[in-house]
Amino acid sequence: MIYLASLVVIELGRRKLLPPSISALIPRSHFYAISFTFTFLLYIEVIDLVFGLARSVSEALGKQFEIFSLILLRQSFKEFAHLPEPLHWPKTIDPILYILSNAGGALIIFFILVCYYRILYHQPITYDQKEEFHFISAKKTISLILLITFAAMGILFSITYIQSRYPFDFFTTFYTVLVFSDILIVLVSLRYSHAFPVVFRNSGFALATVMLRLSLTAPPYYNAGLGICAALYVLALKYAYNRFVPLRKAKG
Repeated sequence: MIYLASLVVIELGRRKLLPPSISALIPRSHFYAISFTFTFLLYIEVIDLVFGLARSVSEALGKQFEIFSLILLRQSFKEFAHLPEPLHWPKTIDPILYILSNAGGALIIFFILVCYYRILYHQPITYDQKEEFHFISAKKTISLILLITFAAMGILFSITYIQSRYPFDFFTTFYTVLVFSDILIVLVSLRYSHAFPVVFRNSGFALATVMLRLSLTAPPYYNAGLGICAALYVLALKYAYNRFVPLRKAKG
C-alpha cells in the first residue's frame, strides 16, 4: 500500500494536481516511490532492533547488519532516481557502478549473516538468576530510551523536511545513538561479569557498530567495503567467542 500510494502521489505531483505547497515537497521521479518504501521498511526494522536488544545483544547486532544491508539496497534504488524516465543507458557510467557496488555489498553481507546466524546461540553472561534478571532489566531500560529517542528523531526529521526539505540523515544519526547505547551495554555488563570473553565480545560488538556508522558516511565503494569488513569481523569474533567460552570452562 505504501508503494502504490507513493506512486499515485508522485504522479499527481507531476501532473500538478496537488496544491503548490504540497507539490513542492513531492519528488518528480517515480523511482523515489521505491526509495520511500524501503525507508518505511527500515523504520520497521529499527523498531524491531530496539525491542530485540532486550532479548539478545548478539541478535540485535545481527539486526543492525540486516538494516545496513537494506540501506545499501535503498542507496541502489536512489541512484535510479538520477536516471531519466524511461530508463536508458546513461551518459556517465557512475550511477551504474554505484548501484553494482551497493547491491553487491548488500548481497555479500547477506551471505555473511547466514553464517553468523548459523553459529549464533545464547550464552548467559552470568548463571546467577537474580543477576541475569537485573541485566535483562537494564537492557530493557536502554531499549525504552532508544525507542523514545527514535520517536523524537522521527518527529524532528518530519518537521525539518517540511520546513526546509533538507533534513539530517536519519539512519546515520540513529547509528550514532546506537554506538553510545552499545558502549553503555558494555559498561553495564561489567557489573555482572568480568570474564574476558564477555568483555571482549561486547566491546567488539560496539566497535562493529562504530564501523557501520563510518560506512554510512563513506563515499561510494568504501561504504560497502567497510560494511563487509565489519560483518566479517563480527563473524570471526562470534566464532572465536563460541570456541573460547567452553575452552575456558574446561581449563577452569
